[in-house]
Amino acid sequence: MGGRAGGAVAAQAINAGGSLVVQLAAARALGADRFGALVLLVSCLVLCTALYTAFVGDALTVLGRDDPAVRGAVLVAHGVLVTSAAGVGFGVAIGLAGLGPGVGAAYAGLIVLWLHEELGRRALMAGLSFWKLAANDAGYVAVTLLTLTAAGAAGMTVSLLMVILAMGAGAAVAIGLAFGQLPLAQLRPAWPTAGLVREVAGFAVWRSLQAGLTPALLFTARVLISAVAGRGVLGQVEAARLMIAPAQTVVAAAGNVLLPAFAADGATSARRARRASVALIGATVLVGAVALLVVGPFADLVVGPGVEVPRGAVLAWSVYCCALAAGLPAATALVARRRTRTVFLAWLGDALVGVTLVVVILAAGHPVAVPVGLAVARLGSALCLHVLASRTDEQARSRHRHRSQQPGWQPDRRPGRQPTLHRSRGWPRSRARAWNRGLRSPGAVAGAVAVAGAGAAAGAGARRLPRLLPSPNRWSLATVVLPLMLASDYKVRLRGKEATTSGQADLFILAEMAVYATVGVVLLLTVARAPAQRRNATVVVLAWVFGSYCALSVVWSPYGSLAVVRAAQLLLTVAVAQTAARYASRAQLHGLAHAFAATVAGSVLFGALHRFPPVSGETAGRFTWLYVHPVVAGIYLGAATVILTVYLTRPGRGHRIWPTWTYQVLLVVVGSGLLASRTRGALGGAVIAALLAMVCGARGARRLDLLATIGVFTAIAAVTSSDVVLSYLSRGESAEKLATLNERTNLWSLALDAFEQKPMTGWGLTASRGIFLDAIGLGGGHNAFVNVLVDGGAIGALLWLALLGGIVVTLRGLWRRVRPDERADERADLTLLTALLLFLLFDGLTAEHMAAPANVANILLAVIVGWTGALTRRRAGSAGPAPERGPVTAGRPGPERGPVTAGRPGPVRDPASAGRPGGSGGSGPARPTGRPAPERIPAGAG
Repeated sequence: MGGRAGGAVAAQAINAGGSLVVQLAAARALGADRFGALVLLVSCLVLCTALYTAFVGDALTVLGRDDPAVRGAVLVAHGVLVTSAAGVGFGVAIGLAGLGPGVGAAYAGLIVLWLHEELGRRALMAGLSFWKLAANDAGYVAVTLLTLTAAGAAGMTVSLLMVILAMGAGAAVAIGLAFGQLPLAQLRPAWPTAGLVREVAGFAVWRSLQAGLTPALLFTARVLISAVAGRGVLGQVEAARLMIAPAQTVVAAAGNVLLPAFAADGATSARRARRASVALIGATVLVGAVALLVVGPFADLVVGPGVEVPRGAVLAWSVYCCALAAGLPAATALVARRRTRTVFLAWLGDALVGVTLVVVILAAGHPVAVPVGLAVARLGSALCLHVLASRTDEQARSRHRHRSQQPGWQPDRRPGRQPTLHRSRGWPRSRARAWNRGLRSPGAVAGAVAVAGAGAAAGAGARRLPRLLPSPNRWSLATVVLPLMLASDYKVRLRGKEATTSGQADLFILAEMAVYATVGVVLLLTVARAPAQRRNATVVVLAWVFGSYCALSVVWSPYGSLAVVRAAQLLLTVAVAQTAARYASRAQLHGLAHAFAATVAGSVLFGALHRFPPVSGETAGRFTWLYVHPVVAGIYLGAATVILTVYLTRPGRGHRIWPTWTYQVLLVVVGSGLLASRTRGALGGAVIAALLAMVCGARGARRLDLLATIGVFTAIAAVTSSDVVLSYLSRGESAEKLATLNERTNLWSLALDAFEQKPMTGWGLTASRGIFLDAIGLGGGHNAFVNVLVDGGAIGALLWLALLGGIVVTLRGLWRRVRPDERADERADLTLLTALLLFLLFDGLTAEHMAAPANVANILLAVIVGWTGALTRRRAGSAGPAPERGPVTAGRPGPERGPVTAGRPGPVRDPASAGRPGGSGGSGPARPTGRPAPERIPAGAG
């Protein structure tokens, strides 16, 4: 055991020390700006490694590396994660670090090699081969440094690409060393089953959230510094961090030492955690003081004169390390007591507060003080964790006193042993063994000891966060969708058109990205805990295909930074649609529609009370709110008008939750705003969709009467008020502008020319905005189909039309299955979806928003996809029970089974559900279809 411990310490020291030496050498050779870009790449690499380790390394440790099927399931996760990480790394390199495609491809290759090396490292850890692990890490460090040294000696410039290639060479050698040291039997996987893959994913997703929280926070902070202050300032701030890196390494490694001690003696872990915090803070203060004293000459010696190291940044990082030292022992004590969920929630709140403080500090113009903001947030969570650790110890002592009163209890006074229950006179052996297992079960201790290695996460895996979806809360889906709309469209400042295509990010753009990231975390929590037996609806699959192609087109888009962000937002929107299709209830979908209409009505009232300056000279006199473009405001107003009209024309308790007068008042407010916005496409689409809703709401003779009445009043309005209507629709524009549809026909001619140049693949995501802006001064295609044709080419246009066609075909099939005399609630849903889709299609004739990511029209299209998928799921679930089977003849089962005459009738067995969780197959009673089966806890996970 002592040899293994020494090997573990040596491996940790070589890994941390080697990484520090490589970064110092890179900082000295690259300079501040290029070193800042390297910091972003390394931070992304650390984040990918943390998430990957939870899936692969912890699964090998906990679920068993000796099982070939487990190894096969882990390799499946390995392939998916490596591919995804390489794509993310390429996007970070060209989008956030501002590097070229060649360097981005090299960095993606480095991620692939690095994660393969991590697979070998975790396999060695799972086998407790720590000295082999130390040799593996030493090989990586040696080859990387030798490559950089050889390049410098040969007269080659040590560039960022050279550093990436050197790290890749070191990782390749480490891969060979790792797999050369592993036993041959551990390199033979078996074909995994789908259930085992789901088991690995169910265990690893929760663990990955815990492991990736702190790296994600630091990566976000570095991205914010780079976007606001520049990569040069980021390089200076990170060079200051290198000055106190030894203290940070000691604090991070302290958890591995403290966790076994706290798990063995949990009754006094809170007091020992406070002592450990004091000791770690003292060591950090000492290192920080030394770094402040020698920062000038030492910085020139270590990182070179090309990188200035601010003393304020050194002090800020010292404060941050002290905050880490204050909170880590308490968190470790709680993990040892199986309170991993509590630690995660505390750190999640700490991360959200920290990002907010970082934004405030950057807005004040003090980027070197960013670590102080992170430290303040971490100190708050540290205090909470220490209080909770003390309370947990009090509860443990109370349980200990209760157990001591049980008959037969005798303390075990051997050193390092917990109190056990020995068998005494009158005390059954089975009960004594049960008490001993409860007090000292290997899974209880070993599972907690492995949170730096993963067992406690599995033990806490049964303690899940409250479900957002599915849940009985009507407004839960609205809390996911509405923030995306508001963050994308509700602008509180004017921004130049060129600033968007250039990829320049201000604080409000970063806040928008933070909102999307938060929603992504919420979806990850939901999807990771949901049952895996539900198939995706066809419309959801088509949405994923179109979204994936758009994300792929980022590779050839001329606006890389903007395209990467928009692709991520588009994929997240599709994930929202899939989540709604799988798990949202009818009440939650209608709650989203009600919340959307109320939000739009409130926006109209706000815009009427406080008028902002017009977005541009062409939009003067048109109603809007904040700095929202009137075209976008028209989409909000038109969609809300359609929704409220459907609720008024389709009365029923199943979808209406407010009194009738509320819908009438909201419709008056929203309709007035739509007329005042003078957005012709949205107005025409809303009128047509509202008429469709009224016609669908009527029946029989009433429908004919309504059509006749609408026709008569339309003819009267056209004859008597034609001049007023034409004046309203013309908006005072010249005949020339009206003839070209406000320059749209000229723009569409340019679009056809651009399509002829790249007819198959198009120019890439977001390219149409920049192309038309440079050529004619209008951003976007101003037509949904034209926008897709330019961005995605013929392939993208076909996929987009397939998505729309899939929605239409699915809705038509649902309409045909609904009879007029039944399912009034489902008819209301179909009326709402059909009217909304018609509105978006009509508006898409003059606006591109439905085919462009990150706006209200695109998100509404995703909602339609999700709602349609939910209707398909509900229709499939209400198809009725399977037909009964007839009598069974002797020796051979017949096709049908007759009624059971003796005893109770057994459940009808569905062959399609045999062997699946929640189905009727296998032994045991069948589960109700509305309740998911309990989750499997991996063996040995505590």
